[in-house]
Formats: sequence, C-alpha cells, structure tokens
Amino acid sequence: MSLISSEPRCARCPFVAVPLLFLAILVGTSGCASFMAVSPDPKLVESLETSPWSKKHTADVGILIDYDYPFFIKRLWVIAFKEVEFEGEKFEPGAVIMNTRVSHAHRSGWLFATRFSNVKESRHSSRGYFKTARKLHPSPKHGYPALKVHGLQRGLNEKAKNRSIIFHKSSSLHSIGCFMTSPEVNKRLTKLIRGGAILYVHASDPEDLTEKELCAGIDTCDAYPFCVRDRDRCVPK
Repeated sequence: MSLISSEPRCARCPFVAVPLLFLAILVGTSGCASFMAVSPDPKLVESLETSPWSKKHTADVGILIDYDYPFFIKRLWVIAFKEVEFEGEKFEPGAVIMNTRVSHAHRSGWLFATRFSNVKESRHSSRGYFKTARKLHPSPKHGYPALKVHGLQRGLNEKAKNRSIIFHKSSSLHSIGCFMTSPEVNKRLTKLIRGGAILYVHASDPEDLTEKELCAGIDTCDAYPFCVRDRDRCVPK
C-alpha cells in the first residue's frame, strides 16, 4: 500500500506532511510499515539510469534518494540496472530491489532536507550524484558494516570523502550528514550497493550553502568551527 501516489512535491506541503507524520507514528507502532512505502518518481529513475556516471560505471544497481519526502517515508530505492539476484530472489532491470527509510542531516531540516552544504563540519546533507566504495569497512563510531561514498559533482558533494560521509547503521532520526538506516536494513543495503553503484540524491528546491553563507548568521556563529565573530558580524576564519 502506497502512502503517497501523486507528485512527490505534495509531501512537501506542511498541511499534508504534518498529519502524515502523526499517521505514520500510529501506523508504525501497529506494525504496518508498508503503509509508508512509496513508488519512485519515474523521471528521477530515468535521471539516475541515464546519467553520465551510470553509463560510465557498470554496477548492477543504482540508488535513488528523494528528499522531497519527509524522513518517515521510505524515500530510498535500490533499482536493478541489470538482472540481479539478491537474497535468493531474481530482479529484472528496472525493478525496485529495496525501498527503505533513510536519514538526512539535522541541520538540513527536521521533516524535510531543504538546506545542503559541501562544507566540512557543516553537519548538513549533500545532494547530487555519488559513487559507492568497493568494500565495506568498520566505522570507528558506528561499527560494521559501513560504506563510503565519493562525491562526483564539484561544488555540490566532491568533499564527501573528506567529510567522512558514509552509509551506516543507527536508530536515530537525523544524522550529521551521513546516510543512516536501521541496523538490519544497513546490513542488507550496504552489501547490495557496494562496488561502485551510483547514488542520486534529489531535492526539488535546494538551498546550497557555502562557508560564507553558513557563517552569515550571527546567532548561529558559534555552531560552526570554521566561523569566527568579527565585531557584530560572523565570517569564515
């Protein structure tokens, strides 16, 4: 059963999203997790499949995250690019292999991720196209398995590796920039998407924040280690 079957932007409207949040809490506690499943936007799937990076790399799957949906919706999809066998089941090209919830950074927004940054220690999510690492690794903070991603777009996400952006397990709602899923999902997901799969993180109306823009608010100056107070201003160090 799909929670939202119309244009994804409908979920961005507060008068829709807030009631859905309370509904999701009620439904989630009843065990009907499929109620929060949605279908991926065909246009975004096409963008993922036809991107220059997907054509260049020959991974069996691609990953789509649609941040037009709030955090409680299953807004991550793993899509088969070729015939794939996973956990004893065969999937044809174009089939959705997994659909699950995924976090966004707490400074990118509460219900929705709308603010993004490529700045280290910004604690914002990044958007655009990424590539997953070849191998899983143990994260010092989050344990095994974790999976690194490499940003492919200059100015949007190429600092993802230096920012230590990874897929990892957690039960928290929001991250400080990583892609978190539940421990059980993370174990299956990272195994499926490792090996150079292309990840596309979408947002319809993003606000991309530079270091200068992050430091522009005097009230939040102390929140960022790369900002410093200069009299009545907040500026980058």
